[in-house]
Parts: sequence; structure tokens; C-alpha cells
Amino acid sequence: MIKKLKPDLILENPYTTLTPRSYQTYFASKVNEVPMVYIDPGDIPPKGALKKILSRFERPVINYAEHVVVYNEMGRTRFAEEYGFPKEYITVIPKPVDTRQFTPGLHRDEARSRIGARDRFVVGYMGRLSNNKGGIHMMEVARRFKEDGLSDRFFFLFAGGNITESDAKPFHAMKRKYGLDNVHFTGKVRHRDMNAYQAACDLIVYPDVTNLPGFSSVLAESMAMGKAIVIGNKGFEGATPIRDRVNGMVIQARNPGDIIEAIRELSVDDVQRKKYEEAVREYAVKEMDWKEQAKIFKRIFDKAVDA
Repeated sequence: MIKKLKPDLILENPYTTLTPRSYQTYFASKVNEVPMVYIDPGDIPPKGALKKILSRFERPVINYAEHVVVYNEMGRTRFAEEYGFPKEYITVIPKPVDTRQFTPGLHRDEARSRIGARDRFVVGYMGRLSNNKGGIHMMEVARRFKEDGLSDRFFFLFAGGNITESDAKPFHAMKRKYGLDNVHFTGKVRHRDMNAYQAACDLIVYPDVTNLPGFSSVLAESMAMGKAIVIGNKGFEGATPIRDRVNGMVIQARNPGDIIEAIRELSVDDVQRKKYEEAVREYAVKEMDWKEQAKIFKRIFDKAVDA
């Protein structure tokens, strides 16, 4: 098939580990002398005996590529250390995002009215209701704010559905048990509506970005929306572009106390919050916009073909 199509370049993009297709691509590239660029959107793949065995087979496949593209610095380090791939041929291209669809303030008033936010400070949790994202720790934060009599000042928005009913049960059970009228669940959200819910927030918290450490699409969208972000990935900062006290706040994962402290601080410090908002928006426009990334990919592809 490859010989018949006569492509100038082969683009291979598995996720964290090679698939049977990856090996087929490797052999087709080698036999037909067509250059290959390898894109790995996985961040930190599982470790263990099986991975060590697989790495022996993966190493020659990956090292045959003309270039490797990863989403973050952790991925770049992994390819250099695990596979011995030359760092000068590894490019970090962050998660892409449509910066026109995800524009600061878009549909903000409408969304805040829909969720009943009123004039409260809205703290958002973006993504599915799932234990591995640490969302239940945000529920604990909401519980403590209500217990302290702060429901009239702080409101918690959970924008996203769930894969299975069992994932969402602890969230709904906690809301019922403690009467959390300061919490709103949107349920499943269409992608075209996600920008409005992000716009409704004054601050967005990602309680756990360590399992596995990664750069999610919803985080990229929060950055494009120009939102102040608190992210629970201390010790794994290389997984995202968020740098503590530079363009956001980095805290320990799954730590309600740290989340509460960050919310209290940023809810009264408009200057600091605005600094983070402007910094992530600027980064998204310059480094993550689809059009800007297309230019980078073109340069990589051209260089691979000319090699």
C-alpha cells in the first residue's frame, strides 16, 4: 500500500506504547525509504517489567524516525533517556487549541446566569467526574466553604459528565449528604458549549494532574480562555506549561487544604489573578493555536523530507 501511494512522509502517532500498526509503519518506512516523523501524545506511560521488555523492541523503531514530537518536557526527557533519541531532534509542541473558539469572556454572563452563580466567586472543575482526576477533593473544598458559612461568596462549578454511573455516585451522594447548594453539576457538556462554562469561572482548579502526569485538552482550553489556574501536580511540573507563581499556582495533588488556601488568596488578589490570566492566554495564542502549530509542523516535515 505504501509503495503504491508513494507518500513523501509517514506520520506515526501511537499513545504511550507502540501498537502492531507502529511496527508495520516502521517496516514500510524502512523498506520503501520513506521518512517517518513520530508524534507521541502520551506523557508518562506505565512502568514495570512489561514496559521494560517492550522498550527493547520499541527502541529501534523510534530511533528510525527522523524527528519526534511530544506535548511536554517530561515527554522529551523520556524519549531521550528511555530510547536514547537525540534531544536536538525532539520538539515539544504543546497541546493544540482553537484560540478563537476559546476566547476570554465568551458567553460569560449567559453561562453564569444559567448556573445561578449570581455575584459569587466561581471556582471551576473542568472534566469528567472521576476519582483519578481528584474531583472529589474539590467537593470536600465546597463542603468546608459551606461549613464556614461562605456559600453566599463562593460557588463551585463541575463542568463535565461521567463515563460510568459509579464514577459520579460519590459526587452526587456528597452533595445530598451535606446539602451543598454551593455546587452545580452540568452533566455531559457538548464541546461547543465548554467555552461558556469556562468563561463563567473566576478560577479553575485541577486537583490532580499526576495520574498519569499529562497535558489535557481541557487544561489547554482553560489556558486559551485566559483563566487563572491552580493545578495539583507538584513534583511533575514538566507535564504542563503552568509554572508556580509565574502563570498559575502549582500545589500538591489531592490536597483540599492547598486548594482552599489558593482560592482564598486569589479571590482577593485581583492583580495576581489578572497576571496569571494574561500569561496563559498569551502562551496559548503564541504556542498552542492551531495555525501557529501548523507552521511548526510544516518546518519539521520539510526538514524530514529533505534529510
